[in-house]
Amino acid sequence: MKKILFSLFLILFSIWSNANSTSLNSIKEIGLVIEKLDNDSCNVKSSDLETSVKYILSNSKIKFKDHHIKGKPYLYITPVVLHDKVNNICAGNIGFSIKIVSPEPYNPKKVNIGTFIYYYENKIFYSQSNVFTKKLTDGIEKMTKELIVKWNKDNK
Repeated sequence: MKKILFSLFLILFSIWSNANSTSLNSIKEIGLVIEKLDNDSCNVKSSDLETSVKYILSNSKIKFKDHHIKGKPYLYITPVVLHDKVNNICAGNIGFSIKIVSPEPYNPKKVNIGTFIYYYENKIFYSQSNVFTKKLTDGIEKMTKELIVKWNKDNK
């Protein structure tokens, strides 16, 4: 019964995948923030995800820094991994967004600060644990490539 409920949960949420964005033409440089995974996350290492993203970004025209740059947009990646050890199934979610934290533009005292989102994508992955790392890494690489294609299109 647990296996059926877990599978149903994964199927329903795998349908939910979206990408929303505004124009990226004002963005010339981004910071990079990748949330760290727990040590026991279906053998997925944060460094594997970070290497995949950095490799693709370094071969693009987008300039990026390895950290958040105050007052500049940043790529914020939030991987979440769950492991069903009984059935040996791993599920993961990757939140992928470009944000900026800045003061409200029309407030002269600049006391109201908020997060503004330029781009957002969310995808869910699941598989047997022995192939999950590859599936998640391939997924984050594809998401990074899609972002670069969107950025190139907006910056023509």
